[in-house]
Amino acid sequence: MHAEDERSNERTPHSAVILAETVAQCGMTTGAASLAKKLTRRTFISELFDDVRSTLIELAQQKKLSRDVADALDRKLGAIFDHARGLRNDSGHPTDVDITSDDAEAGLLLFPGFYELVDKLIAQLR
Repeated sequence: MHAEDERSNERTPHSAVILAETVAQCGMTTGAASLAKKLTRRTFISELFDDVRSTLIELAQQKKLSRDVADALDRKLGAIFDHARGLRNDSGHPTDVDITSDDAEAGLLLFPGFYELVDKLIAQLR
């Protein structure tokens, strides 16, 4: 699947789609089946991410994720995703506002932590 997959109404961050597919395939929660259906149709990335986040929170509550990963869900995963989405929205979807160099640098600095967490989540769900 590619970042510009036609199943999404927005240019979807590739790592977010891979995470959504992994969560859907894990079959450990009731939300996984719903998420799998959502991946087969056009879906806004924010809606998809909300479902991924709620399914991951359910897995954390069931103690199916390591403590460090579970603790980072809202602190890292949600916050970084929301920051990246906000920058994208500000840069032309739909407002066409220029992104400052500070905002761009912040996004680049946050990405390694986001990637590391997504990588750990995928490894634990497989």
